[in-house]
Amino acid sequence: MPTSVLQPRRTKPCRANANAGQAASALHVMPILQVYQAKLLKSLDESGPDPEVFKELRRATDLALRTTKMTARAIGRSMGNLVVLDRHLWLTLTELEDTENMALLDAPVDPSGLFRVAVETFTETSAETIQGHQPLPA
Repeated sequence: MPTSVLQPRRTKPCRANANAGQAASALHVMPILQVYQAKLLKSLDESGPDPEVFKELRRATDLALRTTKMTARAIGRSMGNLVVLDRHLWLTLTELEDTENMALLDAPVDPSGLFRVAVETFTETSAETIQGHQPLPA
């Protein structure tokens, strides 16, 4: 059972699932836009250059690019939530104080070394615990 400080983090799985669902919905739109683009290109090929068809093709391409951007953002948010969930998981397996847990959970997520500061802090705390002969839970 999570400590009282960690309980507000329960919404993270819901957010990760919602973001993954949003990405899946956006990916579902892509084949529809691609089929529409293919039909427009076929129309251009059969009837020759038509300014209205070119405008419509540009609109469809713009929608496809926006959908791709939205998908990437949704996946990024989902991954960020999963990083927080991972931190929460290994923090619930330790006997750290609530204030220490919050400091580790609130540590910024750095893409170049996702857990660098948090892992170093956890390692130091674990070393202190081992020196004090307080066993970590299995």
